[in-house]
Amino acid sequence: MIVTLDLSDEIYDLARRRAESEFVSTETWIGYTFERSVNLERRRAAAQRDSAQKDNGESGPTAG
Repeated sequence: MIVTLDLSDEIYDLARRRAESEFVSTETWIGYTFERSVNLERRRAAAQRDSAQKDNGESGPTAG
């Protein structure tokens, strides 16, 4: 998959400096940060759903 992001020069420069400090390419650092953000948002959404189910007396998924 190819993703195109339109970043301001200021944001790209920040990403470049962070990437250099972690010894990875700027694109790798941006991709990793984006993926981490998406995963965090998914966990938050799942936690909100679980909380809403609990408040409604519903049971969530069970461990098998």
